[in-house]
Amino acid sequence: MLTLVGVVLVIIAIVCACMLVFSSKPKLEKLLASSRVSIGDTLKAYHETKASLGDMGKEGVVSEDMTIMGKPRCESPLTSPLGQKECLYYSYRVTEKHKERETYYETDSNGNRRERTRMVTKTSTLDEGSNSTRFFVDDGTGEMLVDPQGGKFEGLVKTVDRTDSQFSNASGPSVSFGGLSFNLGSGSSRPESLHYEEEIIGLDRRVTVVGTLCDKMGDLLIEQYKDSHVLVSTKSQDEMIAETKSSIQTQKICAIACGIIGIVLMIIGLAADI
Repeated sequence: MLTLVGVVLVIIAIVCACMLVFSSKPKLEKLLASSRVSIGDTLKAYHETKASLGDMGKEGVVSEDMTIMGKPRCESPLTSPLGQKECLYYSYRVTEKHKERETYYETDSNGNRRERTRMVTKTSTLDEGSNSTRFFVDDGTGEMLVDPQGGKFEGLVKTVDRTDSQFSNASGPSVSFGGLSFNLGSGSSRPESLHYEEEIIGLDRRVTVVGTLCDKMGDLLIEQYKDSHVLVSTKSQDEMIAETKSSIQTQKICAIACGIIGIVLMIIGLAADI
């Protein structure tokens, strides 16, 4: 038993170390390397640079990491599927709880093994999805176009968090919520309940965008460049840096503590089995 617990703790330590190396540290480095700029000054410098260098074709003139903050504006905003809110990004999930017959085995005091069945409640994902759209950021000095496709989104605002139940007695074959419909099945296969969750980045919140300024195709915008993803958040750059540093510290402590304790328990367990 001690050996098994030790193995689990070592696995947790490895997971924490991987998160630290491949997620948290690169994020912090990107946040620290991307200086906050004025959109107006950036546009002015870009036009001056382009005028002096001329048309650079598909290679463009600039490729620079930066951070901008301001109010978002969408020419074609999205409508979130559950909450029906205008936004630049949404993420939703619908889960269902249902009863299933499960087979298990019991061993009596005489060592006889018997097959039993019982009803258990299972949870599964019925539907989920996310989407984003291009938007402008206005910081008061100018506007900058952002293409967040393939990016990461933080500081989301929850618009829906609701559970509906008693579908076993519902008369119709489906149920609708927001702009979506879900098939309920029939008879005993109907779910006990559905849980709806949705988060968005709306147009009424200031956003921080961390990404690479490019003009490869002639349009100046912040977008994904090579392996550098766009980060969009309702938090400030300072808040994101502070939270990432805290996360790194927690992951370090977890990796070291779980690793040491796990190895010690594995050694004790293996010694006890000899």
